[in-house]
Amino acid sequence: MPLRGRILGIDYGHRRVGLAISDPSGRIAFPFQTIDRRKSPASLEDQIASIVQNHDIGKVVVGLPLTERGEKGTRALEVESFITSLKRQIGCEVSSFDERFSSARAVKALHEMGERTGDDKGRVDQISATLILQSFLDRSNRDTC
Repeated sequence: MPLRGRILGIDYGHRRVGLAISDPSGRIAFPFQTIDRRKSPASLEDQIASIVQNHDIGKVVVGLPLTERGEKGTRALEVESFITSLKRQIGCEVSSFDERFSSARAVKALHEMGERTGDDKGRVDQISATLILQSFLDRSNRDTC
């Protein structure tokens, strides 16, 4: 069954949440925005529900921070709890995807492009979400070919 709408990628964090969005065909991920959880009065779930509604999102993919050994630690359990809460709030599929090393890869990618990351952690979160989403899209597109 074909997917309706775009796919939203989420890099979940305590302070900031990086977001990425796919193109309509579900092949390319783009940085979208960063939610600063300390500055926003609305719940994270409410903010994402609004994005889902306003941007024709058909699926949400949340990065799951597994340990280096591929096990679920405290952070992964926290993300799974967020996913459960998000599923109750929005009207589309929500799944997780292994995000190991996505933040380190994001910093490396930004440095390779000549960008500094010290003062703009939100940019790192967006790029991390983009890497998570692009990895998900690549795997999904490979599995359907």
